[in-house]
Amino acid sequence: MFHHKVISDVDLNFKSVSLGKKIDSNFLITYSRNSNFGQSKLFQPDSNNVITFNEIYHTRCKFVFNKKDEKPKPKKIKVVLHRMYEDQTTKIFGKLNFDISELYGSDKTKVD
Repeated sequence: MFHHKVISDVDLNFKSVSLGKKIDSNFLITYSRNSNFGQSKLFQPDSNNVITFNEIYHTRCKFVFNKKDEKPKPKKIKVVLHRMYEDQTTKIFGKLNFDISELYGSDKTKVD
């Protein structure tokens, strides 16, 4: 059984990704939570093989809390890094799935 609900604004700031090797391609990130979907513009790695995004994804979440332990139900966010090829095809270069409800009410504000 669930006790109460809290609506909250959530801002995710996608900073950078280190590729670890030289890759001459464009990249973009897509992110989704339920039916909310977004994507960044295209980015190229710098001379240190780092892609600097500095993109902010804003979403509103309704956190529903369990009556027994006062913990919120999971709120999953999926982030995908796509590598773009010259023929406009893409391949998934990396993925990150995480639960933002684990951060609710904590001092932790960063997921690496």
